[in-house]
Amino acid sequence: MTLTNLYALRAIYTAYNNKYYFASIIITLTCLASIVYHLSETKHGMNSLCLTKYSDITLNIDRFLATIVGWTILWNFRHKINIELFVYDIISLIAQGLSESQHVIHLPLKTEKILYLNTHPVWHFCAFHCAYLLVK
Repeated sequence: MTLTNLYALRAIYTAYNNKYYFASIIITLTCLASIVYHLSETKHGMNSLCLTKYSDITLNIDRFLATIVGWTILWNFRHKINIELFVYDIISLIAQGLSESQHVIHLPLKTEKILYLNTHPVWHFCAFHCAYLLVK
């Protein structure tokens, strides 16, 4: 799961090359926060690799940065919003909803983990691809 955040490198690199330095920095921070969270993650039957004791804190930092950075990027590049971006946004929201569905419906842990492992990477891909589409 952690490695799926590396797709952010495309958006980071593109933002930096296009001299959108602030965007490059905040996308990098979001990527790093997500990496740290997924290394410490204990939800969905995942095995934490480090910072287990702080997984709730790393989750909240990840969520906070993803939300703030998402809205900041959308606002700063609102003139580039188009149908392609809208499609990726919808897919990302569906994937995120499915990956967090255990809050709404009760699933056996094995099923929840499989659902999470198949949908959360889609969320990462779509979120960072949207950032890329906006900074290219």
